[in-house]
Amino acid sequence: RRVTEEIAADPATDESTTHDAASASASTDLARAVAEIHVGNSQREILRALLDTSSRYATRVALFVVKGSHATGWQARGFANCDAVKDFALDENAPAVARAIGRPVGDRVLASVPVADLDPRFLQEVGTPASGEGRILPLILKDKVAALVYADSGTGAAGLLDAGSLELLVLSTSAWLEVNSLRKQTHKEPSAAQSDSHNVDSGVPAAETLSHQAPAFNDPFASHAPAFASGHAMAAAASAG
Repeated sequence: RRVTEEIAADPATDESTTHDAASASASTDLARAVAEIHVGNSQREILRALLDTSSRYATRVALFVVKGSHATGWQARGFANCDAVKDFALDENAPAVARAIGRPVGDRVLASVPVADLDPRFLQEVGTPASGEGRILPLILKDKVAALVYADSGTGAAGLLDAGSLELLVLSTSAWLEVNSLRKQTHKEPSAAQSDSHNVDSGVPAAETLSHQAPAFNDPFASHAPAFASGHAMAAAASAG
């Protein structure tokens, strides 16, 4: 009884139990965040969910659509003026931006980005993070960087930036976008085959039939930024937000 009482009164034991409970709660919250991303059926829904869930792990987060070497702002969370991010063209020559876009697909090591390597115009527009650093995470689809997720702890002293959780959310989003696109593509193939069969019977040339088939990927940025409409299909899918 005496040993039991000593263990119960031991602060170290209480701290360990509290830490384990907090860790379990954090893991559960992260799993729920991934599940929210996987609820999305369209590219817009999926990328909006990525931004919404990422905002729980970083004070400020923004998504930039990549086309070629250009990265243009789409939506943001947590900024004093989120509209300032929309359509903002990042300087492709800024070291952090150039590295993120040109990074080999196999090189996905998450590293701190000092403000000196970021686009100074962007920081002037939205404010420099108080921590002096940020994160740029490439969202990769079909072996190409389709979007960049920027995150930092904000301009205040008590900001939030959980880099590991952000990386998991971005990787989960990338995987779900590809799975979702392939699933939709698979659903279209039977109807396309039936259409081909019907047109062959009716004497319509096969080439003409293909020209009227819908593309495998819809470009959700067509109305937002027409310049993206002719981009790489998967880049458009990623930019889809």
